[in-house]
Amino acid sequence: MIITEFKREFADLWISTGNPEIVTVSTPSYAGSHMEGFHAAVKAAVEQLARSEPKHQGIGLFPGFVSPADIRYLKEILDGFGIAATILPTFP
Repeated sequence: MIITEFKREFADLWISTGNPEIVTVSTPSYAGSHMEGFHAAVKAAVEQLARSEPKHQGIGLFPGFVSPADIRYLKEILDGFGIAATILPTFP
């Protein structure tokens, strides 16, 4: 609720200064497992950040609950084939 109010009140200021989007998701510690929380977070990111774009040759890859090393390796494989991809989640 706090983030929703913040976005409503300061959306122009936040976005115009190049700040990142804030994704909100409910992941209560009293319900479900860490995997369910992870999937809820990925789903919320897609629902809140996805934009309609013109068709292109890239792919969207959602590998699930894997390590940052696995994601880097997937990126390396895709780069080797010359495939543009958006991998979610991507770790720095």
